[in-house]
Amino acid sequence: MIFKEKFPLAVTLAFLIIASIAYFGVEGIGNSISGMASAKNAPNSIYQDIQIKLAFNEKGEAKAFALAKNNALANYAVLEGNPIPEKNSMVLGETEAEIMKAEKLFSKQGDKINGFFGISTSIEGVLMKTNSPIDFFHFLSQAQFEGIEGESGRLFLAGESPKNIYYKNYIFEDLPGNLKLAEGKLNDYGEHQIVGKTYYPVILGADEAKAMLAEKKFASLGDTFDESGKRFIIIGILKRDNSIFDIARIVPLSKAQLAKIGKMG
Repeated sequence: MIFKEKFPLAVTLAFLIIASIAYFGVEGIGNSISGMASAKNAPNSIYQDIQIKLAFNEKGEAKAFALAKNNALANYAVLEGNPIPEKNSMVLGETEAEIMKAEKLFSKQGDKINGFFGISTSIEGVLMKTNSPIDFFHFLSQAQFEGIEGESGRLFLAGESPKNIYYKNYIFEDLPGNLKLAEGKLNDYGEHQIVGKTYYPVILGADEAKAMLAEKKFASLGDTFDESGKRFIIIGILKRDNSIFDIARIVPLSKAQLAKIGKMG
């Protein structure tokens, strides 16, 4: 196995979040909730024209903020409160709500939070678990989304499948935030030429790696797999981060390339 070339520091980095009922069942992320909206039955309209910002808190943990259509959010069941954010409020995915409660940022619907990534807001509601990336999002009103301190263009949807969310980074000197490798080496992050074919390196989030292992898609680092006309080689697995990166794949592909992939996983 040899490198065709090393990727420069100014490299496009993207990550793919795989969201399915089987996926989260394997991982055992949370217990099932009676009457919750499943990923299979959740309306895909929430992904249409969705805008997303990415930010990292002082601990280096990734936080995803989204502006979605109100009529799409209205289709989701709530654990508490309302599914649609008002002018100065936000609606949380179930997983992110549990994280924020554990950090004592709020305890119930209606609580106010000041100085939250540049805005002052309150908790409008918490969505029921969907077993999808939605569980990690903070949904904001137009005004609050515009005011939130985060970067657009880092998280985005590509292809025809709404379950595919990607991350890209223009400078890849190290992993973003406080992400660390549990296995593998960053200097393997480049195109691999194997028997005259190009394989793109992929780094898996902790939960994504477990899911793929359970599905027998790979057994160890260095294994390869094909999806949607692209060939990948697994060069690393992330340590658990308790963030959206746990259900991620990191690959060095541009937004245009990703848009052509469609479904991956």
